[in-house]
Amino acid sequence: MNIEYQKLLPSFKAQGKSVIAVTHDDRYFHVADRLLKLDYGRLSDL
Repeated sequence: MNIEYQKLLPSFKAQGKSVIAVTHDDRYFHVADRLLKLDYGRLSDL
């Protein structure tokens, strides 16, 4: 995980801010409150 994101994402979360990240990199997933999957045009919870 990028060092800036290691600091920024938890900081945003602590401030109650929302972040929408589109990534295939599962190293960010542990920071998320919610994960969604887009598969063939359909959005679903993981």
